[in-house]
Amino acid sequence: RRFCRGAAVAVLLLALLAAYHNSFTASWHFDDFPNIVENAHVHMSALTWESILQSMLGIEQRGLNRPLAYASFALNYYVGGLDVFGYHFVNFAVHCLGALLLFGFIRRTLELPIFKGRYGRHSGEIACLAALFWACNPVQVSAVTYIVQRMAGLGALFYIASLYGYLRGRTVQDGRARAAFYSLALISALLALG
Repeated sequence: RRFCRGAAVAVLLLALLAAYHNSFTASWHFDDFPNIVENAHVHMSALTWESILQSMLGIEQRGLNRPLAYASFALNYYVGGLDVFGYHFVNFAVHCLGALLLFGFIRRTLELPIFKGRYGRHSGEIACLAALFWACNPVQVSAVTYIVQRMAGLGALFYIASLYGYLRGRTVQDGRARAAFYSLALISALLALG
């Protein structure tokens, strides 16, 4: 019997919530201070294109420096100031999305013709377990609970999204869908660098 995708999503989200539920109120630490708390460039008071661009220039304001992460910190600040809950929630959501994309990537990889005969029947279970091991591995704790490490979380999310887009582009038959998935791969790869 095929492992239900909905069950996999539920298992992953429940396991991640159990693992990280107590981190949503953790205080600011170490690099959080210069990058967010003391960085006036991410203290966005008005939602304007200029303030978003300014936040993307980072601390030194001398060129794009991890623009996606800094823009996300600025948006967090705009919504909730320096209340840590919102920052932790976004980090958790980024990590959850990464785990779900990893599940999809592994499941679809195991359903490729070269693997299907051996693993295809249990691709959902294997993918769920692998994504669970990745998402709940203690090495991920700092990427989720240490606010400034959203930079690493976003890098991982978009790297996995790039792999997923490429795999789907290689396996889909429809030309439009293929172009869309290849575009997803390319855009995600660029966002991973950002």
